[in-house]
Amino acid sequence: MNLLHSTCDLNIIKGKWLFEVLSLKALDYLLEKKEMKKEETRITILVNDLTENMIGNLRQIAKQYKMVSIVTNHREKFKQLEKQILEEDGIMITIGNNKKKGLSKAELILNVDFPIELINQYTIYENAIIINLCGNVKITKKRFNGICINDYEIDQEKEEDFDYDKKTKYRACEIYEARINKRQPYQEIIKQIEEDKVKITALIGTNSKI
Repeated sequence: MNLLHSTCDLNIIKGKWLFEVLSLKALDYLLEKKEMKKEETRITILVNDLTENMIGNLRQIAKQYKMVSIVTNHREKFKQLEKQILEEDGIMITIGNNKKKGLSKAELILNVDFPIELINQYTIYENAIIINLCGNVKITKKRFNGICINDYEIDQEKEEDFDYDKKTKYRACEIYEARINKRQPYQEIIKQIEEDKVKITALIGTNSKI
């Protein structure tokens, strides 16, 4: 897949792009299952590169949760967004990169693009719930007893849109991601997802399924 991507510039569908777009729904699903309230929940987001989709999601997260912290190696990229959210929404988000303190008390972590090698350099709260949008991440800390989510399942109301032959060979999230025009603006993508009534039906952890 890496060879095809680098030599042919092909868009390889793995469901991870869609997972990022659906991160708001993934968080809603998780909080409902864990009986947690947004207005009482602090969330920490691990992100180095901002996409248009993630900017849209981040602004919504900032409006809904008690406190939002961003941990990044590229603080300069987030200065304008930090200022914009404060001026337009009146919401303050914190941005930092302290490896000893940044995640030591973080109960809910949304990992956008930190690879396994990087995230394991941080001191992580032992009972944290981590949603990894970027791929399979395993926390190697001996004291970590939390939940590490690496995958998800979806359903949508318009089942007739699926090719049933392909449905036996591919996951629903892969088929749905392949149908979306990724060049659309963020709001148009979200509108399409809402019209298709896409919903998260499961979050899959390293050793468990929610």
